[in-house]
Amino acid sequence: MSEQKFVLTFDGVNDRVELSKGFPSIEKAITIEFWAKGENSLPQPTSILWAYDAQNTRILNIHLPWGGNIYWDAGNQTGYDRIEKPVQLTDYNIWTHWAFVKDAVTGQMYIYQNGKLWHQGGGQNRSLSPIQKFVIGSGPNAAYPWKGSLAEFRIWNQARTQLEIEQQMNRRLVGSERGLVGYFPLNGDVNDRTTAANNGKLYKTTWTEAEIPIKLETQQQSVLSFDGKDDYISCGKGQSSDKGLRFLNLTQTLTLEAWVNLGSYQGGAIFTKQYNPGEADKPGQPPLDKAAIFYGLFVEESTKLPKFIYSTKDKSNVVFGGTTKTEIALEKWYHLAAVVSNQQVELFVNGQSQGASKIEGAIADNSDADLLIGKRHVDNSYFTGQLAELRIWNIPRTTAEIQANMSRRLESIEPGLVGYWLLEKGSGEIAYDSCFSDSFGMIAGATWSKSKLPMAILSRKEKFSYAGKIGDIRALDAFKPLPSEVHPSARWLANFYQSAYGLGGATKDVLVRQVLMENGGDLTKIPAKLPAKQIATAPENLTRLRPDKYSDEFFVERRLNGFNPGQLKRVQNQPWQYVIRYDMGGIQKIDNHGILPKLIEARFCLEGQQLTPHSIEYTLFGETQLQTQRPGDQDWEWAKKLFRCTEFLYHETGIHLGRLHLNIDQYAMAFYRNVINNPIQKLLEPHLEIVLNMNTRGVFAILGYKDKDGKDVDGAVTFLSCVDVDNMYVLIRQELSNMTYRNGNPRSQFLPDYVTNNHFDRSASTMWRIITDYVSRFFANNRASIQSYWSEIVGMSEDLSANSILKKELGTLDIKTMQDLQDLCVYVIYNSTFYHSWVNNKQFEDGGDVDYVTMSAWKDTDPLLAARHAKQILSMQNLTSVRCNLIMDVGSAELKDAIWKQRAQIEPGLPLDKLMMSISI
Repeated sequence: MSEQKFVLTFDGVNDRVELSKGFPSIEKAITIEFWAKGENSLPQPTSILWAYDAQNTRILNIHLPWGGNIYWDAGNQTGYDRIEKPVQLTDYNIWTHWAFVKDAVTGQMYIYQNGKLWHQGGGQNRSLSPIQKFVIGSGPNAAYPWKGSLAEFRIWNQARTQLEIEQQMNRRLVGSERGLVGYFPLNGDVNDRTTAANNGKLYKTTWTEAEIPIKLETQQQSVLSFDGKDDYISCGKGQSSDKGLRFLNLTQTLTLEAWVNLGSYQGGAIFTKQYNPGEADKPGQPPLDKAAIFYGLFVEESTKLPKFIYSTKDKSNVVFGGTTKTEIALEKWYHLAAVVSNQQVELFVNGQSQGASKIEGAIADNSDADLLIGKRHVDNSYFTGQLAELRIWNIPRTTAEIQANMSRRLESIEPGLVGYWLLEKGSGEIAYDSCFSDSFGMIAGATWSKSKLPMAILSRKEKFSYAGKIGDIRALDAFKPLPSEVHPSARWLANFYQSAYGLGGATKDVLVRQVLMENGGDLTKIPAKLPAKQIATAPENLTRLRPDKYSDEFFVERRLNGFNPGQLKRVQNQPWQYVIRYDMGGIQKIDNHGILPKLIEARFCLEGQQLTPHSIEYTLFGETQLQTQRPGDQDWEWAKKLFRCTEFLYHETGIHLGRLHLNIDQYAMAFYRNVINNPIQKLLEPHLEIVLNMNTRGVFAILGYKDKDGKDVDGAVTFLSCVDVDNMYVLIRQELSNMTYRNGNPRSQFLPDYVTNNHFDRSASTMWRIITDYVSRFFANNRASIQSYWSEIVGMSEDLSANSILKKELGTLDIKTMQDLQDLCVYVIYNSTFYHSWVNNKQFEDGGDVDYVTMSAWKDTDPLLAARHAKQILSMQNLTSVRCNLIMDVGSAELKDAIWKQRAQIEPGLPLDKLMMSISI
């Protein structure tokens, strides 16, 4: 049923709407969309929209129609770009949704009719001059008046995609959607629903009753429901910053925000920061105040009003309930906020201040107190109702900031945001924190449900937006909240923190919190913490257990089966038959203490069914002399170590990060941005589930970054190697520019000759065949459904083509046919499962022994050598030990069965208990 009661009707004589303000900041992209029903007697020369600049130059114009054509004009003082197409009366004399799009960067202009592409044109690169005046319903000075009715008029400062238009054309918006700069439902008024308040002025128009297919302003969204008996979320003490300060230890300034739908006034606890009753007192210090609520947001049972509770060093549980009395009704959504700043607290309901009051001193230190959502320990009371969109800031938010953002998902990890629980995932037992503080919560009892939350729903492409420029390595914007579709599972979190920190070794360890909830908060049930991991206590790796690790035979075996397999290339007309070459010539500089070849080549002879080393040739950075070392030479062992160290660097950057993490990242981005209903969602999602999360959160930790002053901040790999961030990306781009699913068959990596101890080729060919057959059966069973949702594949194809850095001679990553899609699926699953599992799991075998290999050769004068060695061992161990999604555990029965039957061919190259479903770390 339509939710539009009135529409705005124009008589075709002199009716129009003029907006109170222009749009001076729209320059590169614009989308205008509306519902329209033209009259049969509509004059042929009409303008339904006209916008011009301060010099009265036409910037925008839509003729709907003019002389039998629809025209879409957009430009500046030098002229305007135009696309046009003949139109029939039946195209516009019934209620029709129109969208007009211009993208000056790509030069494309589009017209969409009812969500489908109706017309387009290229080469339209004029930018837009600042719009001074905007008129709806006629041209300038009431000329060319349009006759008909309008509704749901929207103006965006971005080029909306077909999928975005189609998803929201029948939906009433909130007004806070990303990129929406003008929103006029035209349902009885011409007010702008965005924060710009660019309201219109009517000239002679009338309101008439009509029905158009527009849904409710609020839609069913996932929220978390609490039963008031024993449901809550435990966020523990929160994570610490790199300086050891807890993000949630707030004492001077803070802002708490929450959307609340109260089911009962009893309890009413939303946020509570207090000690767990079982927390032990610290020796030599005063007893902990277990009754104190350091800061908390509640709804008072007796008054039905919001209140803020805080504790100082001298006073516990001081209550402030505001001075304006806005009662919180049951079964209705409210936005509540509390702001502490300048020794005062202010409460807000739906963005309106409820008054402020002085607080009696700073909030007491609460670094060791727990953050609870939906519960307080003091009287063991619980919240009843639904919660959504919870935020904690370490800064005071202004009234304007609260009002502007309360009905929208945050677009970025904004400064001061230290806790952000969207509670929109709809499944699982983790309340994921979408900001960098990573203070995820364990859900105890609370259940997922649907409700008409008055929050703007982001489209997939808004959630999964690209960072960087076209031509760069494009990935999920790391400064945006992580979308719930790729939040980590409880299984992954438990595995990660246990592997990285040891059981109980992290303050926010998911296992500790799970034990607490399962045992009524009994701290004695937590396992004893393990000692900090040191080099001496790190598990032995393969090379440390091999007395022959420096032998030539072992050197050959690791080139065949180590962490960087498939690099041996057959050569002709040389004394050797195989070669591995690493070209580092693109690197511009290295650390002064590092040793790295510009080019290094290891050669091997084929003797029967065995490979033997022939020689290693290299030229070092800073030198011009070409050096060649052969078995038996004085520096042969040094040459082998130099080769191993160079290979290790290329493995971590080009292969592990480039060919696997960031290569599969581009497929995951295109997949999550577009695929919703297509059956390949079920096929691919289990193999892509964690890669975007891991890459987004790990890029700074692994590669490092440049700070606001342009100074390099080391990540794990940059600290371990002699190459900085910029030059790391040289190696990554070098590899990524050659990666396409069209040449993804690992056959190109295989040796053309049989070598007895070559396990990789046999394992890889077996897994490729298993996955190819698996995908073929899926397509045979789902071909019709895949075809019926092919528009999603078109969107995926467009994203892949536009955002890859593939070399021009290799074409694009577009998906033209069903066979292309099938090949892509095989490629993604193979690399996400077998190839990454091999590369990842071999890291500690080789890289866990700093005597055998380091991620660059180093001079003895390096002052950080010992620290680099310790970091390498711990990093390689952690990277290898996180295995939360083993195929033989969580894979489909069909895939597990096929792999089990072929295990003799896959092992000993890669044990099945190391084979993962997706890229996880």
